Amino acid sequence: MKNGSMRFKCPFCGQISEGPAQYAGTEENCPSCGKRFQLVAMSEPPSASSNCLMCYWGMFKRYVGFRGRAARREFWWAILFHTIATAIIVVIDGAVFSGYRDPQGLLVQIYFFATLLPVLAIQSRRLHDTNKSGWWVLLSIVPVLNIVYIVWLATTGDKGCNRFGEDSNAINH
Repeated sequence: MKNGSMRFKCPFCGQISEGPAQYAGTEENCPSCGKRFQLVAMSEPPSASSNCLMCYWGMFKRYVGFRGRAARREFWWAILFHTIATAIIVVIDGAVFSGYRDPQGLLVQIYFFATLLPVLAIQSRRLHDTNKSGWWVLLSIVPVLNIVYIVWLATTGDKGCNRFGEDSNAINH
């Protein structure tokens, strides 16, 4: 793939084509089948052989990447390492800065705001993998209904292409 270009996959015929990155989000005709579709860049999740910590770093690599799909493995490993990092920061912040008087110290707040968009983005991509809109992430703030949201995050993604892009599990294998 050339520098500054992206791969796009036709949702109708599955043909993969390459084009300039600035075309992402525009509508074009497929060079193979001729049908018109919105160009969505193919996601490149960590491979199955990658280190689990790479899933966490991948969350930051696609800092505000709300397009595409995220496999269950990628999502849950990223959330696990995010939770561990949060716990470590809470302990350090409590021990060093606030003497455990304030559980929401300065370091915790900085980490929260630094990771807010990447966490929302990976949640949105995970919902895309189950063919749901990323806006369903708002369901997580509603008591009781957030259980449905967690079940959706744990559900197996769609096989093959859906309206959000290529099967994230197919890329891994």
